[in-house]
Amino acid sequence: MGGGGSVFSAGVNFNTSEILLVKRGGMYGGVLWSRTYPVGESISVIDLRLDHDGNSFVLVKEDGQPDSLLIKHGPTGKLLWAKYLRIHADTLQVDRRGSAYVVGDFERDVTIAKFGPGGDRRWTRRFNSNSDGFDTVRSRSFEMNYMERGGRSSDRNSAALDSRNNLVVLTNSEGSEWNRDSLVDDLVILKFRPDGKRIWTRRHQTPRKNKVRAHDIEIDRDDNIVLGATTRDEHFYIVKYSPAGRFLWASKYGNGTQTLHNLSINRSNKFVSDIYAAGLESGDRQEKFLLVKLGPDGTHKWARSGTGVDRAKKMGFVDVVVNSDGWAFIAGSAWTTQDWSQSWEQKNILIGYSAKGRQFWNKSGSSGTSTMLAADKSGHIYHGYTRYNDTYNYGLLGHLFTAKYHP
Repeated sequence: MGGGGSVFSAGVNFNTSEILLVKRGGMYGGVLWSRTYPVGESISVIDLRLDHDGNSFVLVKEDGQPDSLLIKHGPTGKLLWAKYLRIHADTLQVDRRGSAYVVGDFERDVTIAKFGPGGDRRWTRRFNSNSDGFDTVRSRSFEMNYMERGGRSSDRNSAALDSRNNLVVLTNSEGSEWNRDSLVDDLVILKFRPDGKRIWTRRHQTPRKNKVRAHDIEIDRDDNIVLGATTRDEHFYIVKYSPAGRFLWASKYGNGTQTLHNLSINRSNKFVSDIYAAGLESGDRQEKFLLVKLGPDGTHKWARSGTGVDRAKKMGFVDVVVNSDGWAFIAGSAWTTQDWSQSWEQKNILIGYSAKGRQFWNKSGSSGTSTMLAADKSGHIYHGYTRYNDTYNYGLLGHLFTAKYHP
């Protein structure tokens, strides 16, 4: 989201190996400007962020290679700079001063690089077992799941910025073979000051040393840190820490097979900082989306599941956002066939829920792959998706769409 109701979207043209960045605005969402750049084969747009001055940052990665590209444009679409990174990028954050943070891995070390507004590299941090006392701190990255499931992979390094521009990174540590007591994947949280100094590190292990996969991180308006993960027995696992790194609570949800994908927190001053966790629920030869709401103290308030469309068999990545009215919206993709390659059988999912869990509208059913979900300060919802014209493969023809909804 940009100032004045502008909306940015980014994608890849697989036929020409170009990335596309589009800015829309005005009452009818007209194209204000668009830019294309040839960047090579097997590329993915990993993240898109904006700063307070309306500058846009696009993070691009070459699949299967430890190479990434960070591009910055001005509000009018002028290319300001581009930086090549030897980082297998997972996510991007931009602080209030216009500095960009790229988080990923290099040679299996968690790696963070900070760039100033002018593109100068301010600092780089890497973490491994020798320097940090963990068996291995490893990356969770976007492999082929990005294309197959129609969205971001849910296993990745994640990061978020607090109100003081401190960066908090979530990853996993993997147990070593010679220490049987550490044969688990624990959650590892690293917090940094804007100058790159590490404030604290926490390693979170489930009570029964249950293996857990890190997925997402959010920070509430009081700078508390909320972590989203999936346990080995495939349940939602949500953890909360104070700004000082003090453990507050952990909550587990599930009675079947669930995989957490994304978190969202209500940051409006009109409401408490409720937490929403979205992902998938499997059973009876069918996948469904699952949305769980928790209070700030970790108590379960309600859970909703479904498919959004008739005859859905499989589902892709599920995203969630909470608007200024305290309403939760989920977006995803559903297939009405068991075959991932049948793109014409792929439908968008977009459903809204009130604060009490009542479904008040369902905009699901259009063809395409959900790629973006956002809300502005007025409560409007923006849904980005790609619609394909041919078989779902790397030679397909597709179009980027952005839809704006009044809540």
